[in-house]
Formats: sequence, structure tokens, C-alpha cells
Amino acid sequence: DNVYAYSLASIYFEKGALGEALSLLQSVVFTDAFYQLTAKIIQLKIYYLEEEVDAFFSLSLATQRFLSRNRQLSSYQTKSNQNFLKLTKRLFQLKVKAKYLQQSRYQAQVQKLKDRIQDTEILGNRKWLEQELAELAL
Repeated sequence: DNVYAYSLASIYFEKGALGEALSLLQSVVFTDAFYQLTAKIIQLKIYYLEEEVDAFFSLSLATQRFLSRNRQLSSYQTKSNQNFLKLTKRLFQLKVKAKYLQQSRYQAQVQKLKDRIQDTEILGNRKWLEQELAELAL
């Protein structure tokens, strides 16, 4: 049941039905660390897209704690997701600050983050980060 709900939530997310995806993910309880982590990542992406600042940063902190305490995940999985969290937080902060920064300063920060994403070797969800950053650069 939980794997089915997770899979359905993933499909909803990819189709843009964020509310349905979030509802499913919030009702699922996982015993497998991988599914638990990927569910959290999808939730973070939804909070980012919906600009839910408090929910995003709260879940981000909880996910960081989960990664630091979990021993079921490989060191590669842990590192790639820690890097994803770090860069997603920066992306979200940039998204929120966009309307308050001068255009030249904003573009410089976008470029700096783009370089950071490209330079980070071990990074989960790289394509998603690049796509979202490209949206901000418009």
C-alpha cells in the first residue's frame, strides 16, 4: 500500500498535480529509508514550487537530520542528497529574494548558483535543480 501510494504520488507530481501528490505523501509511513527519503525530496520540491517557505525549511531541516542519523543509506546517497538540500535551499532563498534584488546582482547570484550546481560532483536531482534555476534566470 505504501509503495503504491508513493508511486502514485510520484506520477501526480510529474503531471503537476501537486496537491494530490502532497496529500498522498503525507499519509504514507515508510519503513524503507530510500522510500522515506525520496518521499521527503518530492515534498520539498512541492513546497518549493508552491513557495511554502515555512514548510520547505522545516522539512529541509528534518531531512538533514534524517540523513545524518540514518545508517541504511549508502554514503553516496547521503552525500548526494545533502548536496541537493544545500543547493535547493540556496535556490529557494534566491527565488524569494528575486523581487528585492537589483537585476545585475540577481543575475550574478543566479550564475554563481549555476556554477555551484555544475561543480558539485555528487548531486541528486541535478536536472531538476538546473531546470528550476533556468526558470529563475528568465
